[in-house]
Amino acid sequence: MKFLSAILSVLFFLSVSQVAVADTTYSFIQGKKWKGVKIGGKAPRSLDSVCRHDVCYQFKTFRSIPRELMKKYDLKTLSFDQLAAAPGVQRKGNRLSLPDDLGSVIYRMAFWDYMREFREDNSLSGRGHGSGIHFFFNATLPIE
Repeated sequence: MKFLSAILSVLFFLSVSQVAVADTTYSFIQGKKWKGVKIGGKAPRSLDSVCRHDVCYQFKTFRSIPRELMKKYDLKTLSFDQLAAAPGVQRKGNRLSLPDDLGSVIYRMAFWDYMREFREDNSLSGRGHGSGIHFFFNATLPIE
């Protein structure tokens, strides 16, 4: 009986902790600066990343989001510094906790960029539009 109550209390704790972090679902992580390299007096950085829970994708800051969100959060660009200054965004070191409406849009954009690049990489690898099936059915068969 004690074992069962221990398991139930752990499950309850885990479910409550998920509710507690519901507002910090999306995070934006600043890219790391390259050491020993300077371009125009500044060290270049790797791409920033946007994460939902523990699933992260690199984000290209030249993208734009709907004007309503840009206006709501007083953003001119989607750079790390601009996002850090936006209302409702919390900063902890090189990580930002984004509000759900802003985070979901940025996360979806990064996800679709990743999928587009994945698709292009696979179609260029000689496997025929990302799958071997296309190559198999387009193979020429001997005519009898």
